[in-house]
Amino acid sequence: MMLTTSLIMLWPLVRERALALRALLVAGAAVIAVLTALDRVFIGVHYPSDVTAGVLLGCGLSVASFLGFSHRPRATKEPV
Repeated sequence: MMLTTSLIMLWPLVRERALALRALLVAGAAVIAVLTALDRVFIGVHYPSDVTAGVLLGCGLSVASFLGFSHRPRATKEPV
């Protein structure tokens, strides 16, 4: 959830930036999420089914936030 929240907060800042920066941000978040999920199973604090459900929930929230931001109308610069 923390990664999804961080990605949602940072996405508007990198929206107009280079594709490589956006790809790096998403890839970095994905790597951290996978490593954390594997760590939780390996140290025995969660069952694999719990971790799988959490990963699916995180992926769903990430896709929903991406779709929400990608269809948001852009601000226009009109004189006030």
